[in-house]
Amino acid sequence: MRLIVTSQQDVAGTNVYNELARNFGFAAEGEFEGRAILKRGEVWAIATDKKQTEAEHLDVLFDAEYYVFASRHRSESRTKTLTVHVTGNLTSQALVGGKPRQLAWCNPSAMKVALQELQRAKLQDYKVSMEATHHGPTGLKKPVLFVEVGSTETEWNDAEAVRAVASAALAAAENRKEYESAIGIGGSHYAPRHTSAMLESSIAIGHIIPSYAIDEIDVDVLAQAVEKSSASFGFLDWKGMKKEQRDKVIALAAELNLKLKRGRDLEI
Repeated sequence: MRLIVTSQQDVAGTNVYNELARNFGFAAEGEFEGRAILKRGEVWAIATDKKQTEAEHLDVLFDAEYYVFASRHRSESRTKTLTVHVTGNLTSQALVGGKPRQLAWCNPSAMKVALQELQRAKLQDYKVSMEATHHGPTGLKKPVLFVEVGSTETEWNDAEAVRAVASAALAAAENRKEYESAIGIGGSHYAPRHTSAMLESSIAIGHIIPSYAIDEIDVDVLAQAVEKSSASFGFLDWKGMKKEQRDKVIALAAELNLKLKRGRDLEI
């Protein structure tokens, strides 16, 4: 079973839950935290009464292969955005759920399919991108990915954007494709180089360590990112790092015998 997770505290998540119930062939069977459990084959969808970033309790209640969270995205730029990312706290700070320096398990192939589905929607004025690893939950024992719509209440209630996120969440939950997995390193929070790699190459990227976190990570955090992404190499945004950051990443990767690649290696 694969589980789509929305939150009753999240306007966009509630809209996605309702969209799945109305238009995606789900049937209501049973109840979870006051809302119906929606089922479509091996995919279930729920609306937890907790914040999604704090939903560390799901392993106890569900035997899921992995979790697809559908939620709102908020940013100060107020940019119209459709995003995909995995959760985790790369540094000693854990401001929005999860534990410090703990990364979630992830499913890069399902993330790639979700991003492709968002891109396929071709919504006018919406930017489609990956995001760097951030926020909770971080302690679930099964892989986690977030599909989000942002960045204001207008977008959270945009029927077309909500439908795109619902479709992407379902595509991720139903995915059967397997791609070679990597981690992303360098660049900004919205990871343009890694987004391009996901959309224009045959690889799938799980955890992304942006340039602003490189100074604080150590070999243990990098090892988590590699293990929990099932990564065979690290894909570098070479120009999205300072020289000293590149030098640090190269040294840490050498400790793990982690192969590193750049855009020219993937011909993108």
